[in-house]
Amino acid sequence: MNILLVNPWIYDFSAYDLWLKPLGLLYIAGILKNLGLNIYFIDCMDRCNPEMKRHFYKRDKYGCGHYYSEEVMKPEVINFVPRKYKKYGIDKEIFINMLKSIPKPQIILVSSGMTYWYPGVIEVIKILKNYFVDTTVLLGGIYATLCYEHAKKFSGADYVFSGNNISNLIDIISELTKINFGHKYIPTDFTEYPRPCYDLYNELEYVAIRTSVGCIFNCSYCASTKFNKIFIQKNPETVIDEIEYFYEKYGVRDFAFYDDALLVNADGHILKILDTIKRDGLKCFFHTPNGLHAKFINEKLAEILYESGFINPRLGFETIDEIVQQRTGNKVNTDELLTAIENLIKSGYKNIDIIVYIMLGMPEQDLDDVEKTVEYLKKLNVRISLSEYSPIPFTDSWYKTGLRDDDDPLLHNKSVYHLYRYKDWQKIREIKDDVFNYNKMNIQKYV
Repeated sequence: MNILLVNPWIYDFSAYDLWLKPLGLLYIAGILKNLGLNIYFIDCMDRCNPEMKRHFYKRDKYGCGHYYSEEVMKPEVINFVPRKYKKYGIDKEIFINMLKSIPKPQIILVSSGMTYWYPGVIEVIKILKNYFVDTTVLLGGIYATLCYEHAKKFSGADYVFSGNNISNLIDIISELTKINFGHKYIPTDFTEYPRPCYDLYNELEYVAIRTSVGCIFNCSYCASTKFNKIFIQKNPETVIDEIEYFYEKYGVRDFAFYDDALLVNADGHILKILDTIKRDGLKCFFHTPNGLHAKFINEKLAEILYESGFINPRLGFETIDEIVQQRTGNKVNTDELLTAIENLIKSGYKNIDIIVYIMLGMPEQDLDDVEKTVEYLKKLNVRISLSEYSPIPFTDSWYKTGLRDDDDPLLHNKSVYHLYRYKDWQKIREIKDDVFNYNKMNIQKYV
């Protein structure tokens, strides 16, 4: 049986490939492949697409880079935002030509990322249903789960799958296609998943992996525990096998951890992984786009992170306000951040190597709080990354935003909500410019 998996375009005010891959879809591809299905795959966000690469290609030394983009008309509901709205990813004609090379699938699985990226989902599904008229389209992913009713009403999919229960998904595929998988093995939880099926790509600049799902914290603005109520870590040996497989077979050197809590149980988990990688002589670069918990970075761990090739350790801090820290999850306090930074510097990192995430726009904070946090981090000479708050349905912070469940998900956009809330674009622009200029000047001092 032929099955087509598609990762749609992104519609947004900005988008950058910071080791961004449809990891959930790639895990599903690996499972379906093991069940004997013929897998076809189109990633509309693949910067290394051979046809697209001839016309547009930018990357940095660690595999990240800008997407090709086209300006599009802003939907009316977000027309008040004084920024250009764009479609990111491969050209539409390239997508259609790829469809022409694929035998008719019995079912199509479409993934979905951020809730406010749904215009790309709608466009992809419309094209798919025009080209494969009689084929069932099943939509899953973050948007499909968090905005289930909206997805059912507007996406155009024949079936919307909510959640991440693989057994349920396989049952639905079996029911829709009339395929009986019999006694074939189907993994029941994350620890049993096969390797993500990166073999479907023509070229790999990097690989994103997860060593765990869920989180031991329950931050008010985060949906990690909504998707995975229990924190589960893979066997370190399984993670090592994944890294060594992609290192040796595809020459991958850059690995991005998608974990929300990578450093939990460090002695029994990440330290075992890194010790084996070092012992086996692999020269990797490791990246942490989801951030690291500063409270776990003692002197020993900081030294091993440095020796193992962790580039620009990214620390989640969010705010200097102690009350807001406690109200939003109490995952780190200011003293713990300072200790982590000191330990990282002792291990060999320069101040500017360290990136600290802070939030802009949480319902629990005001702009003065953001400015105070920025000024504090400037004194530490670390790099600052402003994370614009995106309202995520059903999180604790969501219920403080004033947004309704039936509001257009475009209002969840990180570039929209804080402007919608503060109504002070000039002040927000000043904060962003201040952080940008500080980072630029600070980097130049170390070059």
